Amino acid sequence: AMNGMSNKDGDGDDKSAEEPIDVVRMGEGIESLSQVVELWRPGVVVASLNLHFNRVGEMARLADLRALVEVNLSSNEIERIDGVAALKALEVLNLAGNRLTSVD
Repeated sequence: AMNGMSNKDGDGDDKSAEEPIDVVRMGEGIESLSQVVELWRPGVVVASLNLHFNRVGEMARLADLRALVEVNLSSNEIERIDGVAALKALEVLNLAGNRLTSVD
């Protein structure tokens, strides 16, 4: 089934759109979560996000990614922790090397 939507585990169901994905975009000069287009595709479930060493300045939009288990936003330009209260599945949040001034 080479239709572009091939199911990795080949079990024949067509739930591939709901299979959690890991998004890794390190050191690309990204300034906003909005620029990471794969996060916002309809039906996508993001389990892990690694944007280490970019220029992301705010993280409020993470609140829309309810399935996140692990977030690495280390070495960015974030000044306040935001949007994580809604992330009930979140287990790991790495904000080392940012510009944190307040925790709300």
